[in-house]
Amino acid sequence: MSPNSRYRFRPLIREGDPDALRIQSFKGIKNTDYSDNVTVRLRESDRLDLISFNLYGTSRFDWVLAAFNNMKFPITELKERDIIIAPSKETLLVTIIPELSLQLEAFL
Repeated sequence: MSPNSRYRFRPLIREGDPDALRIQSFKGIKNTDYSDNVTVRLRESDRLDLISFNLYGTSRFDWVLAAFNNMKFPITELKERDIIIAPSKETLLVTIIPELSLQLEAFL
């Protein structure tokens, strides 16, 4: 994988074919579980990596935003003026990421 790939920070898994990778999937992240969620109304130029950067200071958590909003294909699902829900930075770092890390450890 290229060091500049937008997938470089995603948990990746090799299965069978040593040249094939897939992105690790996690149990769904329910956006109703947290009281400090942030609502974002999309503009025409918005992408999840840009929203992640604006909310968290890094584009690395775009996959969390996709999971949080049950998106399978965010590039085609995002429409101008849609509203997505995002976890607050504190909830993301203190609760969600540690929970996902435990799931990943159990998987490995």
